[in-house]
Amino acid sequence: MRAGRLAVALGVSLMLGCSSMRPPGWLWPFGGESAAAPDAAPAVATPRVPPPPVSTPLTPPNAPISETGDAAILGFQERAETFYGRLTQRRFNTLATYNDPTLRAFFETPEGYADYYARLAQDLEKAHFEKNRPLVAEVHEFALEAPGRARVKYRLEGKNARPLRFWSTSIEREDVWQQANGRWWIVPGKL
Repeated sequence: MRAGRLAVALGVSLMLGCSSMRPPGWLWPFGGESAAAPDAAPAVATPRVPPPPVSTPLTPPNAPISETGDAAILGFQERAETFYGRLTQRRFNTLATYNDPTLRAFFETPEGYADYYARLAQDLEKAHFEKNRPLVAEVHEFALEAPGRARVKYRLEGKNARPLRFWSTSIEREDVWQQANGRWWIVPGKL
């Protein structure tokens, strides 16, 4: 008698669990009608990341910089991307980074470099970057304001130095670049 009740209870629970009246995937999300075959190609191709938008008086707003076709603008883009790429994986609380000639080459005067470096090191310290070292630099926008003058918005991300915080920290900054003597230079703001 007891075995009969157990068999009936087990049979009823199996019938209810295997019923097709439930919504697909409500209990086991890896099977059923909504699951695709593991070897099937994805339905949507991954989108290609476009270059950061740029706007000038001659191009529509937010047009990719590669569509402008201007060699001077493309030269500026390459120079700016090189600079922001060199900001990563460096400690900004050391003299070795401060005395680095490759970073100084992007500033017209030594005083301008000192102002920029001091402000960047202070921003990294306030944001609690571990060892004052950004790990990732992302350029968000190149904005050409006038001939020979541009703004670059970018983001630096790194590990968090505060205890018990395993997530990353980041800062967003905006730099002004100006063309003088045929080269693009960073114009630092005062501290």
